[in-house]
Amino acid sequence: MYDDSYWKRGLGRNRRVMAFVRFLMKGYLRRRFGIGRNEYIPHEEPFLLLGNHVSDWDPFIEALIIPRYMRFVATEHLIKSRPLGPIIRFLINPIPRRKAASADDTVEYIRRNLGLGINVAMFPEGVRTLNGRTGYVSPRTGELVKSASGSLITCRLSGGYLCDPVWASEKRKGEARCEIVAEYSREQLDKMTVDEINEVIKRDLFVDVFEDQRGLHCRYSCDSPAAGLENALYICPECGGIGTMRGTGNTFSCRCGYSVRINDYGFFEGEPAVFDNIADWDVWQRDYVASHRSEWLGSPGHVLCSQNGITLSEAGGKKANVLLSGADMKLYPDRIVFESASGSKCFELYAITRMSNHRSISLLFSAGEKYYEASSDSEWPVYRYVEMYRLLTGKPCK
Repeated sequence: MYDDSYWKRGLGRNRRVMAFVRFLMKGYLRRRFGIGRNEYIPHEEPFLLLGNHVSDWDPFIEALIIPRYMRFVATEHLIKSRPLGPIIRFLINPIPRRKAASADDTVEYIRRNLGLGINVAMFPEGVRTLNGRTGYVSPRTGELVKSASGSLITCRLSGGYLCDPVWASEKRKGEARCEIVAEYSREQLDKMTVDEINEVIKRDLFVDVFEDQRGLHCRYSCDSPAAGLENALYICPECGGIGTMRGTGNTFSCRCGYSVRINDYGFFEGEPAVFDNIADWDVWQRDYVASHRSEWLGSPGHVLCSQNGITLSEAGGKKANVLLSGADMKLYPDRIVFESASGSKCFELYAITRMSNHRSISLLFSAGEKYYEASSDSEWPVYRYVEMYRLLTGKPCK
């Protein structure tokens, strides 16, 4: 647990670095996304800035829109990575958040920073949206806002998802938008209940990029818009196959012969298209998993999906302890199994308390008092395992 002196150390340097980055990125962000011409000056400081998470550019966009120093909450993976981790800590010293683990320390760090008069920015979804709609926001967010110092600013980001989908192999050219929705003073927050605060956060941060697109009709072009889409959409609406879809060029197809095209506006085309957008397809596949859960549990030997070449490590310390290398990972209706030439490891789904991912490379989960990471040297469809785990165990999806 870091004390107040840790967060005050190097604060002047952090402020100067942030100002320099804002100056450096201003021209690029305006050219790349057509964003950043209107700044917002907060009425109160310190403040907690909450925004929905659509792309890797979100922190830079927010820092451009609000010309005030903010300490961002960042994934622990980024802060501990080599060689960038120590450099990032020295330059901006973000607040660490360990995915798929308790957020108690992070919540306390945010309170400490706000109590010291330091503005904080975070994305309460925890991960970038997979389907273009704002995801699950923990009720603890409202508790944090209620108990902390300072005001609350809500920020809505849109368009960036179609520029840089989290599942995609290729970025697109197009427009992004950033809107400061509201600023709630400490006096206002003190009069609100935790439930009321959570409601305004969910309302202010909600975005459905495809509903916006129906009116805006902005173009987002690239050479292979369907490449990587199987990372997000993993069930075929024609045959019900799991992990049978593949994206190539602008075509998204299944081994059964079902095929649709994705256009430059982010929508599916073609006569067999059951859904015209990613969000609706994702909602359907979530319902599909939930409706088949009982059936699958009746066949515990049925493998829902699998991945080879996985390294399983026990993480959490300064150095990860590798348990298995080159393992086959199999998801069953009630467990995840890792098998390699050197041994095997089985985790019952009910014993896994939290699960998340770091990009398309690592699956992170907590089981008992231990913290694990399943990783690969190349990208793999991590998202489907996280989503199916949550659906099979009745937890809310991001």
